[in-house]
Amino acid sequence: ILLAQGLLPSNKGHGYVLRKLMRRFLETVWSSLGKPTPINELIQRLSHAFESHGCAVGVSEYTNVADKITEEETALLNILQQAEQIIRQHPDASPQILHDTYGISKMLMTLVQQNQHNKKGGES
Repeated sequence: ILLAQGLLPSNKGHGYVLRKLMRRFLETVWSSLGKPTPINELIQRLSHAFESHGCAVGVSEYTNVADKITEEETALLNILQQAEQIIRQHPDASPQILHDTYGISKMLMTLVQQNQHNKKGGES
């Protein structure tokens, strides 16, 4: 809804809050699924749910919203890859240091660990 109203994710003010909300949403979805998964299908389902509650958006707004969510998803995937490298380089670092120094959330750390476990399981 915020994206449809023109608020964009950014590093300042309300845009920063929106970015944090979007990333937390993506982390939660990915954690519940056990891996990063493209979010486009879920966006389509949510847009239908909003329409049924009288919050319909036009095609151009939907496309803009989907594009912005995809951009944040891509940025978060890049952070996830960086987090995997950092955790590999510093396997004994405490979660607090990883968060304070690199901004890696506890949920993202859990997702990295799940991915590493899945990769090891696939190699056996």
